[in-house]
Amino acid sequence: MKILKFKPHLCDMILSGDKTTTWRLFDDKDLRVGDLFFCRNKETLEDICKAKITSCTEKELGKVTDDDYEGHGGIRVLKTCLRTLKATMVTK
Repeated sequence: MKILKFKPHLCDMILSGDKTTTWRLFDDKDLRVGDLFFCRNKETLEDICKAKITSCTEKELGKVTDDDYEGHGGIRVLKTCLRTLKATMVTK
């Protein structure tokens, strides 16, 4: 079974239902609709739950919209990360 690792504060959000989506850059796990996977705490390596991929969208970073942030809980932090990533990729 596949494993996706999350920082501890995101594990809490997953368990509470505040985080229902994730973004993955450079998907090395070949994630597909229907896949079952374990959500793992990145620090403790504890599996916190089992989940199923119900939808998957591939999108260029420049085409991410505000609607794409839904289900992430900490939207402001995610938007800041995306801006930083875009700026880094443009300058290299």
